[in-house]
Amino acid sequence: MADLALSTVHALLGVIGKEAELLAGVRGNVQFIRDEMESINGLLRHLAGTKERDSDHQVRAWIKQVMELAYDFNNCVERLRLLRVLDLDGCGVAVTKRHLDNTCKIRKLRYLSLRGTNVAQLPKLLHRLELLETLDIRQTRVRVFDAALPRSLKHLLAGRIDCPREHDAATFKAKQTFSTVSMPAGVPAGSLDKLEILSHVQVSDSREELAKLGENLKRLRKLGVVLCGGEKANLSDLFTQINHLHGTLRSLSIRMKPIACWGSNEVVLSTPPLLLESLRISGVRGWLPHRIKELKNLAKLTLRDTLLDAESLAVVGVLKGLRCLRLLYHSFHGGELAFGDDTFLSLAGLVVEDGMVKTITFAAGAAPKLAKIAWSFQRMESMEGVKNLGSLRSVELKRPAGNGGECRQLQQEINEHPNKPRLVVVFQPLNNPMADGQADHGTGAALRP
Repeated sequence: MADLALSTVHALLGVIGKEAELLAGVRGNVQFIRDEMESINGLLRHLAGTKERDSDHQVRAWIKQVMELAYDFNNCVERLRLLRVLDLDGCGVAVTKRHLDNTCKIRKLRYLSLRGTNVAQLPKLLHRLELLETLDIRQTRVRVFDAALPRSLKHLLAGRIDCPREHDAATFKAKQTFSTVSMPAGVPAGSLDKLEILSHVQVSDSREELAKLGENLKRLRKLGVVLCGGEKANLSDLFTQINHLHGTLRSLSIRMKPIACWGSNEVVLSTPPLLLESLRISGVRGWLPHRIKELKNLAKLTLRDTLLDAESLAVVGVLKGLRCLRLLYHSFHGGELAFGDDTFLSLAGLVVEDGMVKTITFAAGAAPKLAKIAWSFQRMESMEGVKNLGSLRSVELKRPAGNGGECRQLQQEINEHPNKPRLVVVFQPLNNPMADGQADHGTGAALRP
Protein backbone atom coordinates (compact mmCIF):
# COMPACT_ATOMS: atom_id res chain seq x y z
CA MET A 1 0.00 0.00 0.00
CA ALA A 2 2.86 2.36 0.85
CA ASP A 3 4.44 1.59 -2.54
CA LEU A 4 1.21 2.58 -4.30
CA ALA A 5 0.87 5.78 -2.26
CA LEU A 6 4.52 6.59 -2.94
CA SER A 7 4.13 6.26 -6.70
CA THR A 8 0.96 8.38 -6.65
CA VAL A 9 2.56 11.22 -4.70
CA HIS A 10 5.68 11.05 -6.88
CA ALA A 11 3.56 11.37 -10.01
CA LEU A 12 1.61 14.24 -8.51
CA LEU A 13 4.84 16.13 -7.75
CA GLY A 14 5.76 15.89 -11.41
CA VAL A 15 2.37 17.21 -12.54
CA ILE A 16 2.53 20.10 -10.07
CA GLY A 17 6.00 21.01 -11.29
CA LYS A 18 4.83 21.27 -14.90
CA GLU A 19 1.36 22.72 -14.62
CA ALA A 20 0.94 24.70 -11.41
CA GLU A 21 2.79 27.73 -12.76
CA LEU A 22 -0.24 28.38 -14.95
CA LEU A 23 -1.92 29.88 -11.92
CA ALA A 24 0.17 33.01 -11.52
CA GLY A 25 -1.94 34.37 -8.67
CA VAL A 26 -1.48 31.38 -6.37
CA ARG A 27 2.29 30.99 -6.42
CA GLY A 28 2.58 30.94 -2.61
CA ASN A 29 -0.07 28.25 -2.30
CA VAL A 30 1.61 26.14 -4.97
CA GLN A 31 4.93 26.27 -3.10
CA PHE A 32 3.22 25.31 0.15
CA ILE A 33 1.59 22.30 -1.52
CA ARG A 34 4.90 21.32 -3.09
CA ASP A 35 6.68 21.41 0.30
CA GLU A 36 3.96 19.37 1.95
CA MET A 37 4.08 16.78 -0.81
CA GLU A 38 7.87 16.49 -0.50
CA SER A 39 7.48 15.79 3.22
CA ILE A 40 4.82 13.18 2.58
CA ASN A 41 6.95 11.66 -0.14
CA GLY A 42 9.92 11.27 2.22
CA LEU A 43 7.84 9.57 4.89
CA LEU A 44 6.23 7.24 2.34
CA ARG A 45 9.69 6.19 1.13
CA HIS A 46 10.47 5.16 4.68
CA LEU A 47 7.21 3.26 5.04
CA ALA A 48 7.69 1.56 1.69
CA GLY A 49 10.63 -0.36 3.18
CA THR A 50 8.50 -1.55 6.10
CA LYS A 51 6.66 -4.81 5.83
CA GLU A 52 2.91 -4.28 5.88
CA ARG A 53 2.48 -6.63 8.83
CA ASP A 54 4.88 -4.46 10.85
CA SER A 55 2.71 -1.37 10.29
CA ASP A 56 0.00 -0.67 12.84
CA HIS A 57 -3.61 0.12 11.93
CA GLN A 58 -3.13 3.88 12.42
CA VAL A 59 -0.24 4.04 9.92
CA ARG A 60 -2.18 2.02 7.35
CA ALA A 61 -5.22 4.29 7.78
CA TRP A 62 -3.01 7.35 7.37
CA ILE A 63 -1.46 5.98 4.18
CA LYS A 64 -4.95 5.36 2.78
CA GLN A 65 -5.95 8.97 3.51
CA VAL A 66 -2.79 10.28 1.83
CA MET A 67 -3.59 8.20 -1.25
CA GLU A 68 -7.10 9.64 -1.44
CA LEU A 69 -5.73 13.16 -0.98
CA ALA A 70 -3.14 12.59 -3.70
CA TYR A 71 -5.79 11.36 -6.11
CA ASP A 72 -7.95 14.44 -5.35
CA PHE A 73 -5.03 16.77 -6.08
CA ASN A 74 -4.27 14.89 -9.27
CA ASN A 75 -7.86 15.28 -10.43
CA CYS A 76 -7.77 19.04 -9.72
CA VAL A 77 -4.59 19.54 -11.73
CA GLU A 78 -5.98 17.46 -14.58
CA ARG A 79 -8.99 19.79 -14.69
CA LEU A 80 -6.64 22.68 -15.51
CA ARG A 81 -6.14 21.10 -18.88
CA LEU A 82 -9.89 21.39 -19.46
CA LEU A 83 -9.94 25.08 -18.55
CA ARG A 84 -11.96 27.21 -20.98
CA VAL A 85 -11.78 30.67 -19.36
CA LEU A 86 -8.62 32.31 -17.96
CA ASP A 87 -9.00 35.91 -16.76
CA LEU A 88 -5.84 37.43 -15.24
CA ASP A 89 -7.27 40.95 -15.00
CA GLY A 90 -6.40 42.26 -11.54
CA CYS A 91 -4.41 39.17 -10.52
CA GLY A 92 -1.89 41.47 -8.80
CA VAL A 93 1.28 39.60 -9.80
CA ALA A 94 3.76 39.89 -12.64
CA VAL A 95 2.87 37.61 -15.56
CA THR A 96 6.11 36.12 -16.90
CA LYS A 97 7.04 34.59 -20.23
CA ARG A 98 6.93 31.15 -18.61
CA HIS A 99 3.36 31.76 -17.46
CA LEU A 100 2.35 32.76 -20.98
CA ASP A 101 4.12 29.80 -22.56
CA ASN A 102 2.38 27.42 -20.16
CA THR A 103 -0.94 29.05 -20.99
CA CYS A 104 -0.49 27.86 -24.56
CA LYS A 105 -0.70 24.28 -23.26
CA ILE A 106 -4.34 24.74 -22.18
CA ARG A 107 -5.63 23.59 -25.53
CA LYS A 108 -9.34 23.91 -24.67
CA LEU A 109 -9.03 27.59 -23.71
CA ARG A 110 -11.68 29.78 -25.35
CA TYR A 111 -11.30 33.05 -23.41
CA LEU A 112 -7.99 34.63 -22.40
CA SER A 113 -7.82 38.04 -20.71
CA LEU A 114 -4.47 39.64 -19.94
CA ARG A 115 -6.13 43.01 -19.38
CA GLY A 116 -4.33 45.33 -16.98
CA THR A 117 -1.26 43.09 -16.63
CA ASN A 118 2.40 43.88 -17.26
CA VAL A 119 2.47 41.83 -20.46
CA ALA A 120 4.36 43.47 -23.35
CA GLN A 121 4.82 40.49 -25.66
CA LEU A 122 2.50 37.60 -26.47
CA PRO A 123 3.81 34.01 -26.61
CA LYS A 124 4.96 32.75 -30.00
CA LEU A 125 2.91 29.58 -29.58
CA LEU A 126 -0.39 31.40 -29.08
CA HIS A 127 -1.64 29.94 -32.38
CA ARG A 128 -1.71 26.52 -30.70
CA LEU A 129 -4.83 27.58 -28.81
CA GLU A 130 -6.98 26.35 -31.66
CA LEU A 131 -10.27 26.92 -29.81
CA LEU A 132 -9.50 30.45 -28.55
CA GLU A 133 -12.32 32.88 -29.38
CA THR A 134 -11.59 35.93 -27.19
CA LEU A 135 -8.24 37.63 -26.57
CA ASP A 136 -8.31 40.72 -24.35
CA ILE A 137 -5.03 42.68 -24.16
CA ARG A 138 -6.47 46.07 -23.16
CA GLN A 139 -4.35 48.18 -20.79
CA THR A 140 -1.25 46.09 -21.58
CA ARG A 141 1.91 47.16 -23.41
CA VAL A 142 1.55 44.76 -26.32
CA ARG A 143 2.22 46.74 -29.50
CA VAL A 144 2.89 44.09 -32.16
CA PHE A 145 1.89 40.50 -32.84
CA ASP A 146 5.15 38.60 -33.17
CA ALA A 147 3.44 35.39 -34.19
CA ALA A 148 0.25 34.23 -35.84
CA LEU A 149 -3.04 34.42 -33.97
CA PRO A 150 -5.40 31.44 -33.71
CA ARG A 151 -7.67 31.17 -36.74
CA SER A 152 -10.56 30.52 -34.34
CA LEU A 153 -10.36 34.06 -32.89
CA LYS A 154 -13.65 35.98 -32.85
CA HIS A 155 -12.99 38.85 -30.43
CA LEU A 156 -9.73 40.84 -30.32
CA LEU A 157 -9.79 43.66 -27.74
CA ALA A 158 -6.83 46.03 -27.41
CA GLY A 159 -5.97 49.60 -26.49
CA ARG A 160 -4.35 51.44 -23.59
CA ILE A 161 -5.23 54.82 -22.06
CA ASP A 162 -2.46 56.63 -20.18
CA CYS A 163 -3.32 59.66 -18.08
CA PRO A 164 -1.07 62.25 -16.41
CA ARG A 165 -1.66 62.72 -12.70
CA GLU A 166 -0.15 66.06 -11.75
CA HIS A 167 -1.71 68.69 -13.99
CA ASP A 168 -4.69 71.00 -14.01
CA ALA A 169 -7.83 69.65 -15.65
CA ALA A 170 -7.24 71.23 -19.07
CA THR A 171 -3.67 69.90 -19.32
CA PHE A 172 -4.79 66.56 -17.93
CA LYS A 173 -7.36 65.95 -20.67
CA ALA A 174 -5.08 67.34 -23.38
CA LYS A 175 -2.25 64.96 -22.48
CA GLN A 176 -4.39 61.85 -22.13
CA THR A 177 -2.96 59.40 -24.65
CA PHE A 178 -4.28 56.30 -26.37
CA SER A 179 -2.07 53.58 -27.82
CA THR A 180 -2.76 50.14 -29.16
CA VAL A 181 -1.41 47.14 -31.06
CA SER A 182 -0.60 47.11 -34.77
CA MET A 183 -2.96 45.47 -37.23
CA PRO A 184 -2.43 41.67 -37.12
CA ALA A 185 -1.12 40.26 -40.38
CA GLY A 186 -3.93 37.71 -40.45
CA VAL A 187 -6.53 40.38 -41.27
CA PRO A 188 -5.30 41.40 -44.74
CA ALA A 189 -4.15 37.81 -45.32
CA GLY A 190 -7.67 36.51 -44.69
CA SER A 191 -6.72 33.94 -42.04
CA LEU A 192 -8.79 35.65 -39.30
CA ASP A 193 -12.08 35.52 -41.15
CA LYS A 194 -14.05 34.55 -38.02
CA LEU A 195 -13.42 37.92 -36.33
CA GLU A 196 -16.55 39.66 -35.05
CA ILE A 197 -14.78 42.27 -32.88
CA LEU A 198 -11.55 44.03 -33.89
CA SER A 199 -11.02 46.94 -31.51
CA HIS A 200 -8.66 48.75 -31.37
CA VAL A 201 -5.82 48.30 -33.86
CA GLN A 202 -3.30 50.81 -35.19
CA VAL A 203 -2.95 51.35 -38.93
CA SER A 204 0.14 53.06 -40.33
CA ASP A 205 -0.35 52.18 -43.99
CA SER A 206 -4.07 52.02 -44.68
CA ARG A 207 -3.77 50.89 -48.28
CA GLU A 208 -1.83 47.78 -47.26
CA GLU A 209 -3.15 47.01 -43.77
CA LEU A 210 -6.83 47.62 -44.50
CA ALA A 211 -6.76 45.84 -47.84
CA LYS A 212 -9.78 43.53 -48.23
CA LEU A 213 -10.74 43.99 -44.56
CA GLY A 214 -14.38 44.39 -45.49
CA GLU A 215 -14.28 41.40 -47.83
CA ASN A 216 -12.36 39.10 -45.48
CA LEU A 217 -14.17 39.93 -42.23
CA LYS A 218 -17.76 39.36 -43.27
CA ARG A 219 -18.89 38.76 -39.67
CA LEU A 220 -17.36 41.93 -38.21
CA ARG A 221 -19.73 43.71 -35.81
CA LYS A 222 -17.34 46.03 -33.96
CA LEU A 223 -14.37 47.86 -35.46
CA GLY A 224 -11.95 50.24 -33.76
CA VAL A 225 -9.13 51.79 -35.82
CA VAL A 226 -6.39 54.26 -34.96
CA LEU A 227 -5.08 55.90 -38.14
CA CYS A 228 -1.51 56.83 -37.33
CA GLY A 229 0.74 57.59 -40.25
CA GLY A 230 -0.14 60.89 -41.87
CA GLU A 231 -1.00 60.61 -45.55
CA LYS A 232 -0.32 56.86 -45.62
CA ALA A 233 -3.11 56.25 -43.10
CA ASN A 234 -6.18 57.98 -44.47
CA LEU A 235 -9.93 57.98 -44.09
CA SER A 236 -10.56 57.17 -47.75
CA ASP A 237 -9.14 53.65 -47.43
CA LEU A 238 -11.04 53.10 -44.18
CA PHE A 239 -14.34 54.25 -45.69
CA THR A 240 -13.81 51.97 -48.67
CA GLN A 241 -13.76 49.00 -46.28
CA ILE A 242 -16.69 50.31 -44.23
CA ASN A 243 -18.73 50.32 -47.43
CA HIS A 244 -18.30 46.52 -47.52
CA LEU A 245 -19.41 46.19 -43.88
CA HIS A 246 -22.68 48.09 -44.14
CA GLY A 247 -24.70 44.93 -43.53
CA THR A 248 -22.93 43.77 -40.33
CA LEU A 249 -21.21 46.68 -38.55
CA ARG A 250 -22.83 47.71 -35.25
CA SER A 251 -20.02 49.64 -33.55
CA LEU A 252 -17.33 51.89 -35.07
CA SER A 253 -14.50 53.84 -33.45
CA ILE A 254 -12.26 56.13 -35.53
CA ARG A 255 -9.20 57.82 -34.01
CA MET A 256 -6.63 59.88 -35.87
CA LYS A 257 -3.07 60.65 -34.74
CA PRO A 258 -2.09 63.38 -35.34
CA ILE A 259 -5.36 65.29 -35.46
CA ALA A 260 -6.65 65.78 -39.02
CA CYS A 261 -9.70 67.04 -40.92
CA TRP A 262 -12.43 65.22 -42.81
CA GLY A 263 -11.58 66.86 -46.10
CA SER A 264 -13.72 65.53 -48.96
CA ASN A 265 -14.06 61.99 -47.64
CA GLU A 266 -17.80 62.05 -47.16
CA VAL A 267 -18.30 61.19 -50.86
CA VAL A 268 -16.31 57.99 -50.30
CA LEU A 269 -18.86 56.65 -47.82
CA SER A 270 -21.21 55.54 -50.56
CA THR A 271 -23.02 52.95 -48.45
CA PRO A 272 -23.42 54.04 -44.79
CA PRO A 273 -23.55 51.21 -42.22
CA LEU A 274 -27.25 51.55 -41.50
CA LEU A 275 -27.15 49.00 -38.66
CA LEU A 276 -24.58 51.07 -36.72
CA GLU A 277 -25.57 51.53 -33.07
CA SER A 278 -22.41 53.07 -31.56
CA LEU A 279 -20.00 55.59 -33.09
CA ARG A 280 -16.89 57.21 -31.62
CA ILE A 281 -14.89 59.86 -33.48
CA SER A 282 -11.65 61.23 -32.05
CA GLY A 283 -9.13 63.52 -33.69
CA VAL A 284 -11.09 64.31 -36.88
CA ARG A 285 -12.06 67.97 -36.97
CA GLY A 286 -14.12 70.33 -39.05
CA TRP A 287 -17.57 68.82 -39.51
CA LEU A 288 -19.45 65.55 -39.68
CA PRO A 289 -20.37 63.67 -42.86
CA HIS A 290 -23.92 64.68 -43.72
CA ARG A 291 -24.82 61.06 -44.44
CA ILE A 292 -24.64 60.47 -40.71
CA LYS A 293 -28.29 61.55 -40.75
CA GLU A 294 -29.12 58.23 -42.39
CA LEU A 295 -27.93 56.21 -39.36
CA LYS A 296 -31.39 55.62 -37.94
CA ASN A 297 -30.17 52.95 -35.49
CA LEU A 298 -27.35 55.03 -34.00
CA ALA A 299 -27.96 55.07 -30.23
CA LYS A 300 -24.60 56.20 -28.80
CA LEU A 301 -22.28 58.91 -30.11
CA THR A 302 -18.95 59.88 -28.49
CA LEU A 303 -16.88 62.80 -29.78
CA ARG A 304 -13.41 64.02 -28.80
CA ASP A 305 -11.10 66.53 -30.50
CA THR A 306 -13.68 67.20 -33.21
CA LEU A 307 -14.33 70.94 -32.62
CA LEU A 308 -17.85 70.76 -34.02
CA ASP A 309 -19.80 73.93 -34.66
CA ALA A 310 -23.50 74.60 -34.12
CA GLU A 311 -24.35 73.43 -37.65
CA SER A 312 -22.73 70.04 -37.09
CA LEU A 313 -24.51 69.69 -33.76
CA ALA A 314 -27.78 70.27 -35.61
CA VAL A 315 -26.90 67.33 -37.90
CA VAL A 316 -26.53 65.13 -34.81
CA GLY A 317 -29.79 66.48 -33.43
CA VAL A 318 -31.88 64.90 -36.18
CA LEU A 319 -30.78 61.35 -35.29
CA LYS A 320 -34.06 59.96 -34.05
CA GLY A 321 -32.54 56.89 -32.41
CA LEU A 322 -29.76 58.68 -30.49
CA ARG A 323 -30.05 57.93 -26.76
CA CYS A 324 -26.59 58.79 -25.41
CA LEU A 325 -24.36 61.72 -26.41
CA ARG A 326 -20.86 62.13 -24.93
CA LEU A 327 -19.01 65.35 -25.73
CA LEU A 328 -15.45 64.97 -24.45
CA TYR A 329 -12.32 67.15 -24.62
CA HIS A 330 -12.45 69.75 -27.43
CA SER A 331 -15.46 68.12 -29.07
CA PHE A 332 -17.37 71.40 -29.49
CA HIS A 333 -16.08 74.72 -30.80
CA GLY A 334 -17.68 77.53 -28.84
CA GLY A 335 -18.69 78.42 -25.31
CA GLU A 336 -22.44 77.81 -25.64
CA LEU A 337 -24.01 74.43 -26.29
CA ALA A 338 -27.57 75.04 -27.48
CA PHE A 339 -30.19 72.33 -27.97
CA GLY A 340 -32.84 73.66 -30.33
CA ASP A 341 -36.55 73.01 -30.56
CA ASP A 342 -37.62 69.60 -31.88
CA THR A 343 -34.09 68.14 -31.76
CA PHE A 344 -32.58 65.15 -29.93
CA LEU A 345 -36.03 63.58 -29.60
CA SER A 346 -34.80 60.27 -28.18
CA LEU A 347 -31.83 61.48 -26.13
CA ALA A 348 -31.86 60.00 -22.61
CA GLY A 349 -28.32 60.71 -21.37
CA LEU A 350 -25.97 63.67 -21.95
CA VAL A 351 -22.32 63.75 -20.84
CA VAL A 352 -20.29 66.95 -21.35
CA GLU A 353 -16.57 66.92 -20.43
CA ASP A 354 -15.42 69.78 -22.62
CA GLY A 355 -13.74 72.68 -20.84
CA MET A 356 -14.61 75.04 -23.72
CA VAL A 357 -18.33 74.75 -22.99
CA LYS A 358 -19.43 77.26 -20.35
CA THR A 359 -23.16 77.52 -21.07
CA ILE A 360 -25.78 74.88 -21.90
CA THR A 361 -29.29 75.85 -22.96
CA PHE A 362 -32.37 73.78 -23.78
CA ALA A 363 -35.12 75.31 -25.89
CA ALA A 364 -38.77 74.37 -25.41
CA GLY A 365 -39.35 71.04 -27.19
CA ALA A 366 -35.68 69.99 -27.10
CA ALA A 367 -34.68 66.55 -25.80
CA PRO A 368 -38.11 65.58 -24.39
CA LYS A 369 -36.77 62.20 -23.11
CA LEU A 370 -33.54 63.50 -21.52
CA ALA A 371 -33.36 61.98 -18.02
CA LYS A 372 -29.74 62.44 -16.92
CA ILE A 373 -27.16 65.20 -17.45
CA ALA A 374 -23.51 64.95 -16.34
CA TRP A 375 -21.36 68.04 -16.88
CA SER A 376 -17.69 68.31 -15.94
CA PHE A 377 -16.18 71.80 -16.18
CA GLN A 378 -13.61 74.24 -14.89
CA ARG A 379 -15.86 77.23 -15.36
CA MET A 380 -19.64 77.36 -15.65
CA GLU A 381 -21.65 80.41 -16.59
CA SER A 382 -25.13 78.90 -16.71
CA MET A 383 -27.38 75.97 -17.53
CA GLU A 384 -30.73 77.22 -18.73
CA GLY A 385 -33.96 75.64 -19.93
CA VAL A 386 -33.90 72.69 -17.53
CA LYS A 387 -37.57 73.43 -16.87
CA ASN A 388 -38.25 72.41 -20.50
CA LEU A 389 -36.95 68.87 -19.95
CA GLY A 390 -40.07 66.96 -19.01
CA SER A 391 -38.29 63.63 -18.33
CA LEU A 392 -35.35 64.96 -16.30
CA ARG A 393 -34.42 62.90 -13.23
CA SER A 394 -30.88 63.97 -12.29
CA VAL A 395 -28.20 66.60 -12.96
CA GLU A 396 -24.58 65.93 -11.95
CA LEU A 397 -22.03 68.75 -11.94
CA LYS A 398 -18.32 67.98 -11.58
CA ARG A 399 -16.46 71.18 -10.85
CA PRO A 400 -13.56 72.73 -8.95
CA ALA A 401 -14.24 73.78 -5.38
CA GLY A 402 -15.66 77.30 -5.14
CA ASN A 403 -18.61 79.35 -3.99
CA GLY A 404 -20.97 77.78 -6.54
CA GLY A 405 -22.87 80.99 -7.16
CA GLU A 406 -23.41 80.10 -10.83
CA CYS A 407 -25.58 77.15 -9.73
CA ARG A 408 -28.26 79.31 -8.11
CA GLN A 409 -30.28 79.83 -11.27
CA LEU A 410 -30.06 76.11 -12.02
CA GLN A 411 -31.09 75.26 -8.48
CA GLN A 412 -34.13 77.49 -8.83
CA GLU A 413 -35.22 75.78 -12.06
CA ILE A 414 -34.79 72.39 -10.44
CA ASN A 415 -36.82 73.49 -7.42
CA GLU A 416 -39.67 74.46 -9.74
CA HIS A 417 -39.42 71.32 -11.89
CA PRO A 418 -42.43 68.99 -11.44
CA ASN A 419 -40.18 65.89 -11.39
CA LYS A 420 -38.04 67.28 -8.54
CA PRO A 421 -34.82 66.03 -10.22
CA ARG A 422 -31.77 65.32 -8.09
CA LEU A 423 -28.85 67.76 -8.27
CA VAL A 424 -25.44 66.32 -7.39
CA VAL A 425 -22.35 68.54 -7.18
CA VAL A 426 -18.97 66.80 -7.17
CA PHE A 427 -15.96 68.92 -6.21
CA GLN A 428 -12.75 67.97 -8.01
CA PRO A 429 -9.30 68.91 -6.71
CA LEU A 430 -7.24 70.54 -9.45
CA ASN A 431 -4.32 68.17 -8.96
CA ASN A 432 -6.48 65.09 -9.51
CA PRO A 433 -9.02 65.88 -12.21
CA MET A 434 -11.25 63.33 -13.80
CA ALA A 435 -10.18 61.59 -16.97
CA ASP A 436 -12.55 60.93 -19.84
CA GLY A 437 -14.50 57.84 -18.91
CA GLN A 438 -12.57 57.34 -15.65
CA ALA A 439 -14.02 57.23 -12.16
CA ASP A 440 -14.02 60.45 -10.19
CA HIS A 441 -12.42 60.64 -6.77
CA GLY A 442 -13.72 64.02 -5.65
CA THR A 443 -16.20 64.73 -2.91
CA GLY A 444 -19.87 64.93 -3.77
CA ALA A 445 -22.91 66.61 -2.33
CA ALA A 446 -26.48 65.80 -3.32
CA LEU A 447 -28.80 68.77 -3.32
CA ARG A 448 -32.54 68.29 -3.15
CA PRO A 449 -35.09 71.07 -2.87
